[in-house]
Parts: sequence; C-alpha cells; structure tokens
Amino acid sequence: MSIFNPMMRAMSSTISTADFRQMATQGVVVLSPHFDDGCFSIGGLLSSIGAGHLINVFSRSVYAPGCIALDLTESQVHEIRQAEDCAFADRVGLTRTELGGAEPDFWGRRPNDLSGVEQDIFAMQAPVLDALKLHVGAGKRPFLFVPMAIGHHVNHHAVYEMVRKHASELSPSFRLAFYEDLPYAHVPITRYQAIRRFKANYPGFERHAFSLQWSDKKSLIALYGSQLRRAPHPLKFRPAVAWPLGIHEAVWLMPDDLEPRTDP
Repeated sequence: MSIFNPMMRAMSSTISTADFRQMATQGVVVLSPHFDDGCFSIGGLLSSIGAGHLINVFSRSVYAPGCIALDLTESQVHEIRQAEDCAFADRVGLTRTELGGAEPDFWGRRPNDLSGVEQDIFAMQAPVLDALKLHVGAGKRPFLFVPMAIGHHVNHHAVYEMVRKHASELSPSFRLAFYEDLPYAHVPITRYQAIRRFKANYPGFERHAFSLQWSDKKSLIALYGSQLRRAPHPLKFRPAVAWPLGIHEAVWLMPDDLEPRTDP
C-alpha cells in the first residue's frame, strides 16, 4: 500500500466554523511536549478557536539552533523560548503553563533515544495529570489536544504514552484529540508508521483537516525564531498526505466528539 494512500481523501474531513465554536465553548487544553510544538503542529487551528490553555511539558531546555552563535546559558535560552511562547499564546488567545520537565540533554541522552521514554514518563506523569485536573468540571468536557508522537523525539513519545496509559481515566473528562506532529509528519514513511501505531491504539478515531494559507502558518512559526536554523519551507510544515493538497494541520477525533453537521 502506498504511504500516499488515495483513500485518505475519504478518510479526512474539514473542520468547520461550527466545530470551532463547539471547541471554544467546551474548552481546549493543549499538551505541547516543548514550547514550539503546539504552534508548529496546530497553531492555525488554535488561532481560529481563539481560546484555550497550553501546557508545556518539557520546558527546561538548552536547545536554540537559531541562536547558536550567541553561546547562551540555560537561563538565557529559557528566557528567549519563554518569550516566544508567550507571544504565540497572546496572539492566539491561550493561557499557558510550564511544567519544567527536562529535555534529553539534561539526562545525557539524545532526543531520538527512545529508551528514555519510561524515564521521562516517570518524571512528568504526575505533574501532567495534576495540571489536567485543573481543567476538569464546570459541566463541560474540554478537547484535550495530544501529540501523536510522529517521529522519534522521546519527549513526544512520553507525552503520548502518558495519555495512552491513562486514557480510560481521562476520557470521561476530556474529548481526546490527537494532532499530527509537525514538522515530523512531513516525512511520508515516518508519518505512515505512526498512523498505523495510532490506529491500533485508538480504533475509530477519524482524521480532520484544517486548511490555511502558508503566509498565516509561516507567521506563527516565525514567532519561534530560536528554533529555526533557516527559513521554514511549506512542504516541511504540512502532513505527508495526498489530501488536502495544500497547507493544513490535522487532528484525529472520535466521531461523537463533534456535534453532527446539518445540511444548509
């Protein structure tokens, strides 16, 4: 089967204005492994919703390739990355939390060393679950946006696994919504392997695409200049699928978690 499966056209639906209203009304919580992941993956969607809360899990970092010539300290990197994230949150209408998890460098591991998943889960599972408890109640069931762990970054896999292990506890309080991690999802085989794993873990979830102009997407990505070695390319920031053809972001939801659409 081709990784550019033509059946993906039938499997993807678009996110409507009514869906935005429902998400804003019920509430939105975003689990972002690092400061930039929520923006890079679903920044346009979050901007259209215009409300929600961003939880940055692994916010302790020394990674700033866009500032590599400056020889920055950890505190300087954090100050820059925090300011970038605050600018994004302000632009799209999010409040935000930092949980202070340490990126792999602090443990002497490489980012793509998946042997560290359990260590990261052990370190951050309790803070993540405690942060989510603050958004339970008020007669609503918020949408909880979670990375699908496309690619090989251990922190993305750790956040995905935290939710997977506690899905039965979280589902009564949240509508689980898994987003395709960008830029990792632009690599066809990487995305294909992750989607196969995801479907085995979460049968019944359906793909929903949000299309936007590259200029709008690029302006959001540019807020995180410290993470960019070069100018972002549009092909790197769209999932590797045959449909939709243009720039888009994608989330996977259970059909019953969106209100039924009525014909005009």
